[in-house]
Amino acid sequence: LQQSDNNACDVLFRLIGGPQVADSLMRASGHGDITIGSTEDEMHRDPYLCYQNRATPIAMARLFDKFYRLEMRHDSPVHEAIGAMMMSCGTGDNRLPAPLMPTNAVIAHKTGTGGRNTQGRIVGINDAGYVFLPNGRGYAIAVFIADSAYDMARTEKIIADISKIVYQSLEN
Repeated sequence: LQQSDNNACDVLFRLIGGPQVADSLMRASGHGDITIGSTEDEMHRDPYLCYQNRATPIAMARLFDKFYRLEMRHDSPVHEAIGAMMMSCGTGDNRLPAPLMPTNAVIAHKTGTGGRNTQGRIVGINDAGYVFLPNGRGYAIAVFIADSAYDMARTEKIIADISKIVYQSLEN
């Protein structure tokens, strides 16, 4: 979670019984708009499998809202550890966290980055998280960019720009 280690993701899939089990858990917990169909290894071998793993930004923001605002992260030691790891995520600093760095806001987030498809487009550049504002309020945010024709830096800047607009509208 902290370094977006794809190998660790696949180890976790093996431990729980595969992506289909993770998908069932999402559906059982009321997150039917989040679909998990492939492992990281499978997606690296066939980039079009990336499209099987999908979510709407609203669904992902709801999941983060439930996890942080509704305090789900305190439901178990495992959830507590996941929450802490996302608070110290070491990837995607040029995405959602970029405009927050000079502030006292804190973000717990998780990035996602796909490979390139046969047209040379980046399949997905994503970031989702929960922002804790200095005034005690907070908000969930998810920005997903699919099939970007821009390079990584430009696409990450789009995510950062959206994050800045949302932060500035909610900081007061």
